[in-house]
Amino acid sequence: MTGSLAPAATRQGTSTAVQAPDATPATTGRGGYRGYLSRIPVAALAAAVTAMVGLLRIGRPVLWRDEMATLSAATRSLRDQIRLESSVDAVFGAYYALMHVWVKVFGTSAFALRLPSVLAMAAAAALVAQLGTRLFDRRAGLLAGLVFALVPAVSRYAQEARPYAGAMAATLLATLLLLRAVEQPRWTRWAAYAGSILLVGAAHFFALDVLLAHAAFVGYLFWTGRRAVAYQWLGATTAAVLTLLPLTLVVARQRGQVDWIPELDWELAGRWHEDLFLNASVGAAVVVLALLSLRRSVRASVLCLALAVLPMLALAAASLSVAPFWVPRYVLFTLPGWAMLAGATLARIGRVQAVAALTAIMLFGLQQNLEVRADNGHDDIDYRALAQIVAVNSDPGDAAFYPHWGRIREGLGYYLAPSLHLDDVLATGTVAEAGTLEAPECRKPKECIGRAVRIWVFCDGDCRDEPDSGLEDEKRDALRDAGFRLQQTWRVYSGTAAVYQR
Repeated sequence: MTGSLAPAATRQGTSTAVQAPDATPATTGRGGYRGYLSRIPVAALAAAVTAMVGLLRIGRPVLWRDEMATLSAATRSLRDQIRLESSVDAVFGAYYALMHVWVKVFGTSAFALRLPSVLAMAAAAALVAQLGTRLFDRRAGLLAGLVFALVPAVSRYAQEARPYAGAMAATLLATLLLLRAVEQPRWTRWAAYAGSILLVGAAHFFALDVLLAHAAFVGYLFWTGRRAVAYQWLGATTAAVLTLLPLTLVVARQRGQVDWIPELDWELAGRWHEDLFLNASVGAAVVVLALLSLRRSVRASVLCLALAVLPMLALAAASLSVAPFWVPRYVLFTLPGWAMLAGATLARIGRVQAVAALTAIMLFGLQQNLEVRADNGHDDIDYRALAQIVAVNSDPGDAAFYPHWGRIREGLGYYLAPSLHLDDVLATGTVAEAGTLEAPECRKPKECIGRAVRIWVFCDGDCRDEPDSGLEDEKRDALRDAGFRLQQTWRVYSGTAAVYQR
């Protein structure tokens, strides 16, 4: 068996009708419209749809704490970024460097911060369509791109100032370059593939799990007799992985950053499709459609199913044997595997049935797609509402105590006008100077309060009964020892503000 990735009909030697050179395509009516669409690359159509979906209300959701970390890192000098990444977030180093350049040109509005992710997700959609076309046919590629665009998780992470959309695009590019290399094995193509693996590792370290899917695909080719290709892949991959070894060592030293991740249990594992697709019905529909296509092309099915399943199984295995790593967005790049298989199924049925299936997926995910675009669509502390409360109720000279968790200091700094900023009495320097994501603070809070009469206290969640419960013990003791008493509280989405006065 050869390793050609041509469509099944061509491999089997069947004939295909060819239009005569002087034939004139229809230019009017429905046929003309279809003829026009048929000349547009499916990659461009999928990218355009995904970009339009991603741009819809992109600036409305409040930035959440991880996006605040991006903002904090991106607004530092490259030297300060390197200092930061020596202790935390080395896994995001390349993304932070890119965002540093980006914000210098386009600013730090929510729209500007999230636009790179929209562009990356559009590129991912284009690659989904192109891969679907290469593995199956043009119609399957287009439908795969449309399925991909309708998944709520695609909208959610297209509108997130984090590297997950970029990591997805990088894994898809690596997969496309792998297909090109196995079709025509040349050293230049294998070099390009190795370079794309470096890009994957730079985009997000966990995305390197895509190599498991590539290994499964190459293993299948080895089994069919293409042993030289398997050895060439192994050489290219080894070179890329060895190049990434320094990053691997740094990331391993920073493993404490994921201590917040809960242990994987049967409940979490049982709702994997809901957490990955961000909607249980959409996830179930796409997975069922995907599984129905597995008998269409063994070669294509091996690659797509490996992309969809193996990275997730690897993350689960690591979570059970090493440390908790189970965060579905870490394997967001598995979505295209499901989308391509689902597109292949839809391409086999009639046009009406395919449209009906796409409509059902759209309706299943409609509520979730609307929710992720709401003010609190990113499901975290409403920094914007906190800022509005402070703007209306603060007095000149008011101070603030910030909790260690929640990035409330950064959130208020972003959404409050500079003239309304509270006196950060505990801060002893900047985050850039400290080389951390948290500002260095006074070790003896009571001595740093000074003459403040009112102190604002914030916490993550609903803590109106005891607003200082989110503070470290030293800060709580300082408030009470200095004679501060609770005066008023306000509740916002996933957060609480309070004023203490003495």
